[in-house]
Amino acid sequence: MTSLTRASARTGRKPGLSPAAFGRAIAAFLFLALAFASWSAQAAADPSRAGLLFKSPQDERLIVPSALMTEVEIRANGLVQRVRVLQKFRNDTAAWLEGVYVFPLPEGAAVDRLRLHIGERTIEGEIRERTEAKAEYEAAKAAGQRASLVEQERPNIFTTSLANVGPGDEIAVEIEYQDRVLYRDGRFSLRFPMVVAPRYVGGGSGPALTVSTAPRSPEPIAVEDADRITPPVLRPEAGPVNPVQLTVLLEPGLPIETIASLSHEIAIEQDGSGALRIQLKGEVAADRDFLLGWSPKPGSEPQAALYTELLDGAPYLLGLVVPPAVRVAAPPPRDVVFILDTSGSMDGQSILQAKAALASALDRLRPEDRFEVIRFSDDFSAMFGGFVQADPQMRAAARRKVAGFAAEGGTEIVPALDHALALPATQGRLFQILFLTDAAVGNETEVFDRIAAKLGERRLFTIGIGSAPNDYFMRKAAELGRGSFTYIASAQEVEATLAALFQKLEQPVLTDIAIAWPLAAKGVELFPAPLPDLYRGEPVAFTAKLPSGAPFEGSVEIAGTLAGRPWRAELALETARPTTGIAALWARAKIEAVGDQLRRGADPESVRAKIVEIALKHHLVSEHTSLVAVDPMPARPADARLVSASVPLNLPAGWRYESVFGDESLTQMIRAKLRDQEAALALPSTALGIDGRVLTGLMLLLAAVVLAVAFRRPEREAAA
Repeated sequence: MTSLTRASARTGRKPGLSPAAFGRAIAAFLFLALAFASWSAQAAADPSRAGLLFKSPQDERLIVPSALMTEVEIRANGLVQRVRVLQKFRNDTAAWLEGVYVFPLPEGAAVDRLRLHIGERTIEGEIRERTEAKAEYEAAKAAGQRASLVEQERPNIFTTSLANVGPGDEIAVEIEYQDRVLYRDGRFSLRFPMVVAPRYVGGGSGPALTVSTAPRSPEPIAVEDADRITPPVLRPEAGPVNPVQLTVLLEPGLPIETIASLSHEIAIEQDGSGALRIQLKGEVAADRDFLLGWSPKPGSEPQAALYTELLDGAPYLLGLVVPPAVRVAAPPPRDVVFILDTSGSMDGQSILQAKAALASALDRLRPEDRFEVIRFSDDFSAMFGGFVQADPQMRAAARRKVAGFAAEGGTEIVPALDHALALPATQGRLFQILFLTDAAVGNETEVFDRIAAKLGERRLFTIGIGSAPNDYFMRKAAELGRGSFTYIASAQEVEATLAALFQKLEQPVLTDIAIAWPLAAKGVELFPAPLPDLYRGEPVAFTAKLPSGAPFEGSVEIAGTLAGRPWRAELALETARPTTGIAALWARAKIEAVGDQLRRGADPESVRAKIVEIALKHHLVSEHTSLVAVDPMPARPADARLVSASVPLNLPAGWRYESVFGDESLTQMIRAKLRDQEAALALPSTALGIDGRVLTGLMLLLAAVVLAVAFRRPEREAAA
């Protein structure tokens, strides 16, 4: 008779586990299983070394020492810039590789050229409908031909795919785009983003899924293309990768008072013609946006500018008119809602900047104003449950509460925005929403739809925070919110930026804007349409296409209501400055306008067809068109296997890895040890990897121990 049988006989129980012991065993099993599942999911999304992350058809994962370097040349002339981006891929392995690189561009970039450089040879890219371009690329990849594909995921997120990079090869992908130079508040500026910040994609998986134990929103966002906008992100201790060299060739066209970068150290050279050459001081890590701004000397500020390009017989225009500065009457009292992003991506420098900005904004409220503060991450909370008077006591109480905010969790924007838009408006009071965020989300369309549907008479202003904010979100949300947008890149900018913003908040300066064209220019296509209200320091800016064959003569008249009084200005067409790329900027604006029709119930297939037609005519990458370049000469041997790779990105400067991806210090330490063993043994990593198999063994061993203890405990209890 076994000891267990003897114990059962003495106690009158049947052999086996007691209910309590059985429950303990099940609980232990569940705990271990959940821990293992969580560990495996995190391991699959965590590249922690430099190089490329490769995935084979058998789901084999390995990190290899290959490299990407980017060279950027920006030619800025007046209000127009032409940018060349050269992405250099090097394969330091013995395998044939496919590299996939997710990268940012400015949200207004009109990408119209692709070149594939292989040694001394150059293959020019062609524009195709997106599905056709993808099929052409995949066919070339399968045939062993070198090929490149450039696709748009968002207006400010693109993907380069490069197939059949041989061992030791260096291949370069060159793209070019057209964009505007921004002129606001008496200052010119340009922005070149260098890294796609990790995007929060809600309940899905991927490297941008913020880990948190807080309750999730009852309306989790769903991002269908989450896998295309969430590339792997390196841990900071792996060291920065993807170095960037950047040069700006600036022809300002007027005397410059000051020029500076708020993001990087730069070197400036000037030639005799007044042109400037601005360079980064050496290579920099691709971990933040490059910002450059310059101010004209007093008295030389532009009042109007007009650029033109003739394409297929049709004149295209880019125009700008600066309204005069005026004094405005005292604005009516305001109801201001501050929405503060306290998600994990804001942890670090971003949350400090945001809290400083909010504290400064509270100080600028007047006693007759009212306010509310809403913070959000996985969930949201309203500070007061409604508007309170902006007296010194309430503002001080709000500052104290804001000072205690911490950044953690996900980025569930929609519930917080819904709450703000549901607050009642009061007649005779301006209703304004100030949104402070880095907007590191993948569900922009859902947020835009909410704003368009629920805004009413409210105005929404966005304040971009951090080193790599989502500029597309900032601009589009403010446009739909009939407000304005601004950025705070450093703590030193907070006071000046908020002072300028609150001047804009007083009330729109120029409203009811309309453009009248010469009688001969019938059928002009103007964008944006209608022209938005403008705030202090903002110019009237537009693109237009005149009918083919229309006489290019006469004047364009711009009229509106300036501080309550009629205002008008004229631009003589004969003064327009011939400039290449204006047609591309117009086409980019029209594509966006056509896409916006979906919000008004347009047929999706009709919208897609219109976008394809415009993009193909103007050779532009869009949501539905891509650039593809194929080398006709096969390179990869038929018996050589192709391994696909995603280029990992740096974490944006000032971000904290653990706040975005969760605190994995213990598992990271274990995996690091296991990787060292794996490297020493030269073993391949499978979907779980050698460390996954070791952990599986450890889990089974622990399970056996738990069961043994659970089975022996009733025996000890019976013996007692």
